[in-house]
Amino acid sequence: MKKLYAFLILTLLALPLAAAPVFANHGGCKHGQCSLRKSGCDHGDCGKASGGCPLVEMFMKKAHFFVDHQKALGLSDEQVNKIKTLKMERKKAIIRQTADHQIFMVDVTMKLHETPLDVEGLNAMIDQATASMATAAKETVAALVELKGVLSEEQMATAKGIWGKHKH
Repeated sequence: MKKLYAFLILTLLALPLAAAPVFANHGGCKHGQCSLRKSGCDHGDCGKASGGCPLVEMFMKKAHFFVDHQKALGLSDEQVNKIKTLKMERKKAIIRQTADHQIFMVDVTMKLHETPLDVEGLNAMIDQATASMATAAKETVAALVELKGVLSEEQMATAKGIWGKHKH
């Protein structure tokens, strides 16, 4: 019976960790580190709040790039303000998601110390947290689409040209 409980506890602890890469700013380095990252904590000003999560990092880098190159792209003040607003909204969402994830981990830890172990309750908590992580990833994708929609087709083509020059 003890082996069963040990197995269940390890399984329950592993499930949130397996789903964590989708969740922005979910632990790791001092700013947060996504396990989908290929290397260590190397984010700059545009990605500190992203936790290294690839979706959030992509959004933050694009927003930062667009603002940095606003003159070359011919962005209006309205477009720049929209980009900055989208970026700040994402940062706020990441902070909320991080807090929710930390609360989830505290709740799971408390539940794991209960006797008898409430496996169904833990599974429900894990399901809810996993759904929350998926929702966060979908919101980031939607924000990325909205960010790209701020630029005209011509401005986007110019941005791609500038990006290509910076990559080499």
